[in-house]
Parts: sequence; C-alpha cells; structure tokens
Amino acid sequence: MDIRLAAMDLDGTLLNGSKEVSSFACAVLRACQAKGVQVVFSSGRGVEAVAALARAVGLHGPLITANGGRVDGSPAGDILYLDPFPRPLAQRAFDLLMDLGVCFVLYGPGVVYQLNASLYGRDRGLGKGPLAAGGEAVRWEPVAVVRDPAVACRQGLGHVLKMVLFSQDPAQLQEAARLLAAHTPCQLSSSGRDNLEVMAPGGGKGRALAFLMGRLGLKKEQVMAFGDSTNDLDMLGAAGWPVAMGNALDVVKALAWRVAPSCDQDGVARTLQECVLGNSAMEAQA
Repeated sequence: MDIRLAAMDLDGTLLNGSKEVSSFACAVLRACQAKGVQVVFSSGRGVEAVAALARAVGLHGPLITANGGRVDGSPAGDILYLDPFPRPLAQRAFDLLMDLGVCFVLYGPGVVYQLNASLYGRDRGLGKGPLAAGGEAVRWEPVAVVRDPAVACRQGLGHVLKMVLFSQDPAQLQEAARLLAAHTPCQLSSSGRDNLEVMAPGGGKGRALAFLMGRLGLKKEQVMAFGDSTNDLDMLGAAGWPVAMGNALDVVKALAWRVAPSCDQDGVARTLQECVLGNSAMEAQA
C-alpha cells in the first residue's frame, strides 16, 4: 500500500466528541507528513477554523473547506481552487429557502451570510465552537458575518461556495430537500441530523479531492479518505482506500474498504498508524 495522500473529514471523524484532535492523533498525523504523505483536512467548516486547527496540529499541506467549495495550498493561504454556485442557481436556491422560512447560511470567501437565525433559536453555521489539538485550545480570527437578506442577495450570491440550512424539525429538512431537488440541480447531503448541505451540481469534497489528486499527480490507489456522513460519500468514492468511522452512517460504511474505530477511539490515527506508518508507528507515539 503506497499512500501518498490522506484526506479526512473533521467533525465526527478526526475530531472526538470534545471537538479535539488527541495528542496521539497529532503525533500520527505529523509522522505521516514527515514520511511525505499529504495530510489533508477536508471539512464543511470555513477555512479560518480549519487552517487554525491544521497549524495547531503542525501540518502544512493543502486544505479542503466549505464542503469542497474551496481548496488552499496550505494553512497559510494560497487559494488553489474555488467552486462557487452559478449566480442564477444561487438565486433560485436562496429564494426557495427564504420562502420556506428556514435558518440557512451561505459561505463565501472570507464572509458568511446567516439568514433567519432566530428561526433556529441560536447561532448555527458560524464555526465559533471550541476546537482543541493535543490538549491546547485552538483560536482563530472570526469570519465576517452578514445577516441582512438584502445585502446577502446583492453581494453574496455571486460567490457562494456552499449553502447549509438548519432545523430541529426533520420534516422541515425533508421538505427543503424535496423542494430543492424538484426545482434545482443542487447536490444535497448532510453532515448531521439537524442540517442539509447544498452544493452546486457535481460539487463537494470529491470534486475538490480529485482536483488535488490531479494537481499532485496522484493515482486513486495512492489516496486514503476518512468520513462519517453523507457529505463525505463523494470524497470516499474518489479515494482508492475509503475508510468509514465506527460511528459513521450505515450508507457510509457500505461504501468503505474498511470500518475504523470511532472518532472517540482515534480511528483515523490508528488506521494511519497501521496502514501508512507501519514500523514507524512507535515513533509517532513518542
């Protein structure tokens, strides 16, 4: 097995239930990087939080953020790829969600447009929750937030990288999915029970990973990917060695080459220790 790139989702995959990358996982990821493996965080989160976490772990490789809407060359920046919605499609989806009356967020480069937040009852989609790496809290500069629908419509719809809507009512999420599927070609998935991820047609982590593979000259069999939710499916499909977490949805496990221990059991790190580091695994624990 000649793994040259390991791409991993964060929430529910690399991050444990406390939203932390354990000290053991940090050491394994750094050992993989030292061996020449590209360790790529691939998240629905915005680049600000993901880059800060990568720096805290000690990584310097590419990042996939906004659910595949953006690829950066490193945590320091250097945008390699943006995959925004066509503006007419963004407008159509925006109008449907406004008419439905649901809390939703638009992600653009350096800005988040949060609409109807009061309908959820608390802030969602702003990436403000705590993160930690190796026992140390991770901090990052807050992203700009716009809550005015008129401003979002006027300024934001030309550079939407992803949309995500939030509801504690499963029926409302199902209705939103039905409407979007019926009236738009958007690609739909989820990263949790209370959300619906909306991407441009064909967009997602899989297309972003394929872009990186092409840029780096890597074959499918040189890539391993880890995930737990439906927004990871296309990424797992793009990798030669797809790994589902023990806590993953059944549909994700069905696609996987292997089911790893859960995120709370350091499943990503243990799989990389076995499959990538081999005899150098003990060095990673030192």
